[in-house]
Amino acid sequence: MLLKLKEKTIISKQVDSIIGWEDSTVYEPIWINSDHIESMSFAGLTILRMTSGQKHEVQSTPEEIVEMMTNGK
Repeated sequence: MLLKLKEKTIISKQVDSIIGWEDSTVYEPIWINSDHIESMSFAGLTILRMTSGQKHEVQSTPEEIVEMMTNGK
């Protein structure tokens, strides 16, 4: 089952030549195959560890993700 979640992304943009670069956090949509989730841990954001070894930081709590998986949403 595919889950539509919001992944944390850091964007850097140049403010000016004196201050330099400024980072900002945005949350972009990501589709995750629930069959590939190996584990979940919560540390302010939910960290999904995938069977491929990748990690994704998403806004949804582990409880919300489990609910999506059981309700088929």
